[in-house]
Amino acid sequence: MSMGSQNKETYKLPVELTIYHIEEFMSSLCTELAAKTDVLLDASDLKNIDASGLQLLIAGAKEAEIKKKSFVLLNPQENLRHIFSVTGADKIISVREGVGDEPDFSRG
Repeated sequence: MSMGSQNKETYKLPVELTIYHIEEFMSSLCTELAAKTDVLLDASDLKNIDASGLQLLIAGAKEAEIKKKSFVLLNPQENLRHIFSVTGADKIISVREGVGDEPDFSRG
């Protein structure tokens, strides 16, 4: 659902973004990047991410940059912020606090 702008929607990330759970999210992310919307990802429930999940988020952020769209990770837990800091992903992916109504990527 919209957060007040016609071209920005927030999507809830699943609890796990790992190689075992990434395919479903990747499809949704590709659809959003192809659309004319900015991408806002609510990471408040995300508890587990591995290298493949981090790689997908970085690739999404870079693709959004090429398409001149926003790609923002909202409400990440402290462990995710630490992973982003250690890996340098926080230099590529915009991270901030925010709330909104969001469709759920964690369901099939």
